Amino acid sequence: MLRSSPPDASSSLFACGDAVVYPAGGDMALFYNKITGVARVIPSGLAAIAIQCVEFSSAEEHAALVVARAPIAAGLDRLRSGHELASALRQLCSEGLLVSRAELD
Repeated sequence: MLRSSPPDASSSLFACGDAVVYPAGGDMALFYNKITGVARVIPSGLAAIAIQCVEFSSAEEHAALVVARAPIAAGLDRLRSGHELASALRQLCSEGLLVSRAELD
């Protein structure tokens, strides 16, 4: 069962959980997390990255994996570094778009 308070994304392990992404026009996408019930319109490049966070890991670990896979294809042309990507992922976690492992314990 999910906790009602938002997770501390700075030290959290998180994953996308059961999430879906729908095109929202332009360079935007609707990201909906079925576990948390949270939906937001976010940049489609960031949605493509967030949906890849399938295992519970830290923001830095997720960012390193994305950078290693395909930095340009993954949208890192807009997020200039792995540090900025990790920060963006922590923000998605704090908004409830990504699921914190602590929320499920």
